Amino acid sequence: NIEGLAKPSYELALYYKFASNWANGLLPYKDFYPEYPPFSLVFMRLALIFGEKYYTITFYGLVFLAIVIMLLIVHKLGGKLWIFLATILPIGGLLWDRFDIFPALLGILGIFLAIKNRPVWAAFVLSLGFMTKIFPVFLTPILLINFWEEPKTIVPSILAFIVPAIITIGIIMSYGGGDGLLKFVKYQGVRGTQIESFRATPLLWGYLKGRTNLVVEYNHATYEIKEIK
Repeated sequence: NIEGLAKPSYELALYYKFASNWANGLLPYKDFYPEYPPFSLVFMRLALIFGEKYYTITFYGLVFLAIVIMLLIVHKLGGKLWIFLATILPIGGLLWDRFDIFPALLGILGIFLAIKNRPVWAAFVLSLGFMTKIFPVFLTPILLINFWEEPKTIVPSILAFIVPAIITIGIIMSYGGGDGLLKFVKYQGVRGTQIESFRATPLLWGYLKGRTNLVVEYNHATYEIKEIK
């Protein structure tokens, strides 16, 4: 049994469940349904590398490693490390108990590679980020910098972004997870505005200013806000 500080709770408990299912031979999107993109499961599964008993501490170790790598990238780009840390550390549990740091890492790495004129690798990394959580896809316009200087990189970069997704979907479809993928798409399509998301900021600001009325509901395993007209 996993007890005490080692016992996963809240979001980590969900990640642990998905990781354990996969480790025990169950197939995602077929035998169990994760409401996350396919590559997110890789990070959840990695936290089992030292066994179930150490899942929580291993996950925190992976988060710490991701932060260190991001610090190195920020340093390489000439950014101020203290500003970066002052931005992410106050997030607290939203940083340590969720996997969002991993798609953020892939997003920053993709930007770094694009700035360093590595558009194909940047597109590949952003593709992995997109398959971890949707938002890194919105970083792809940065590749236009490379396309403007080297138009011949357009096609290879597009392929580097699309092919990994096609291969991943093909693997899932091949073992019968097509219905699960369709369910995932429908699930994302009906999600509301997550209260801690960037999209919620103008709504919350309007509420504080007395311009909007909001209601908070617990849906899709998170708190969502809706504007009352």
